[in-house]
Amino acid sequence: MPVTRQSLERLSDDLEKVLDVINKRESNINMNMSNMGGEYKQLSQDSNYFSTKYQTLTGNIREMGEKYKTLTDKYDQLQSKTNEQGTQVTDSSPIVKIKSSL
Repeated sequence: MPVTRQSLERLSDDLEKVLDVINKRESNINMNMSNMGGEYKQLSQDSNYFSTKYQTLTGNIREMGEKYKTLTDKYDQLQSKTNEQGTQVTDSSPIVKIKSSL
């Protein structure tokens, strides 16, 4: 029995040492991972913020493009009307006809 007791005590001591090493490594890993977890959380929040901002800006660009197209169409219509009226005002053929008939 005494030999068995000594073997069990030695085994118990060895297991304590191994358990201490495991606990130290676990503590070290947990400390490193908690930093990484916080960093991941911050990066995830930043990603969500920029994604939302991108969607908002894309919507604004689309809206501005539609306004630009509407304004361009209105400008083209006004320019066409102006050119048409300009030709009517500068058209001297009716005056030439009146002169020639006199």
